[in-house]
Amino acid sequence: MSDSTKKAVGIVAGFMVLIVALVGGITIFPSASNEGYQPKQPIPFSHKLHAGINKIDCRYCHYNVEKSRHATIPPVGLCMNCHSIVKTDSPHIQKIHEHFKNGTPIEWIRVHGAR
Repeated sequence: MSDSTKKAVGIVAGFMVLIVALVGGITIFPSASNEGYQPKQPIPFSHKLHAGINKIDCRYCHYNVEKSRHATIPPVGLCMNCHSIVKTDSPHIQKIHEHFKNGTPIEWIRVHGAR
């Protein structure tokens, strides 16, 4: 085999390894493949407002985050800890009140997939 053939085989093999690594990385770390994904949620929610401006610790709502691979979606009752008195006149907060009163969960759309 000539040197140029060996070089070409090495380049092709290198690209194949790179492709396998990328596909494997996306499979192992699915959140890496959906950065910036912001589906329309049933009730508008802003992490920037809650965790940023209001400085609510992430662990308050996602209380299982230190024990699990994925942060849990908070139950409606947890939202009510604040929203029974905060912004109660908002139509979106009134939706939370209805879910709480009826005992129904909010059907949030998962942003980062659990595997």
